[in-house]
Amino acid sequence: MDVLVISDYYQPLKADQYFGGSEAFSIDTWKLMNKYGHKSYLLGPQDSLIKSNLFISWDSVSENAHKKMFSSRYVPSKGFNLDEIKNIDIGLVIVSTSSITILKQIVQFFDCPIFYFHHRPIAYRNDIDFLQHVMSLKTNYSNLFVVAVSAYLQRVINRKLSGCIDSFIHLSYFEHEYNQVFENYYDKLVVYTGRITIEKMIPDLLDIFRNSDYKLLMIGNPQFYPEKEIVWFNADFEKELKNNKNFHYKESMDRKRLFEYVRRSSLFFMPRHTYETFSLSAFEAQKLGIPVVCIVKHPPEAIQEYLVENKTGFVINTFGSSVVKKKNEILDVVDKAISLDRKWIFEWFHTNYSAENYVKSIFDLMIAFKAS
Repeated sequence: MDVLVISDYYQPLKADQYFGGSEAFSIDTWKLMNKYGHKSYLLGPQDSLIKSNLFISWDSVSENAHKKMFSSRYVPSKGFNLDEIKNIDIGLVIVSTSSITILKQIVQFFDCPIFYFHHRPIAYRNDIDFLQHVMSLKTNYSNLFVVAVSAYLQRVINRKLSGCIDSFIHLSYFEHEYNQVFENYYDKLVVYTGRITIEKMIPDLLDIFRNSDYKLLMIGNPQFYPEKEIVWFNADFEKELKNNKNFHYKESMDRKRLFEYVRRSSLFFMPRHTYETFSLSAFEAQKLGIPVVCIVKHPPEAIQEYLVENKTGFVINTFGSSVVKKKNEILDVVDKAISLDRKWIFEWFHTNYSAENYVKSIFDLMIAFKAS
């Protein structure tokens, strides 16, 4: 059975260079479908495929019919041009989109099961509006199924929008070339990967580790909107780097180099997020055998599905309190986390969250939906 993976994000391929993100979800899902014996196609906006360096380096791959990347001209108000795939016998469509226009176009075009993967909690008004539109599509198109990325996300959304989320699949799509944990890591090196923004709570991260005996390595890119983000990055963040010799920053890099930095660190630290259920980066760090410390605003968070307290890391709840007030408590937890057994973390994660199991769970879910 042929599988079509669709992403309307502007750079679905270039995201392969980084940890996390809905774009990386699309490219990794496409790759894994092929790896485990399912003919799979990737459809993304034309500009992102052509401009991506990966399109050039993967040119030989794209020439194989069952691994082809389609570069469809994408018009936001109208969606994709699907003419180039109309003669392919697609048995399953997996889509990650923030556009109801795209989703509506897809459900109208395909008769096969369509899995829409939802990554976000209900944090803003537009999230609720979007999911209500999705529910109306489900009423008219019985082949549309909404899949969450965690049991927590399914529960919290269905409490507000009953029956919106059909099921969930634990994320396990990320795969890497390392088959053992890296033991020769740097002492007291804490790493964070992701956008370097106020929204991602980087000011809290800096407050926690300022004047501590830890080195903090931040890998990611600034955000150029809204304007306050780039103003903060160019002024306050740059000043922090200049005044604190233990703060280090590197722009986003290719995945292989990124892995080398992360797997040599003592700990992955996730500042609390204002709108995300959990950090994909923290999830992926554990798959490299790295202990994690995650700050959350209110339990339970979805990250707790992927974390064994006092075994793979710790979750710190800061609800009702500022991070600064809990700084000493947080650093005490960091001290405990870096002594966790990295080999145990690596083996536990690879046993429970293999990429092969992720692919299998998708098809098991499709069979269950067809049976119902």
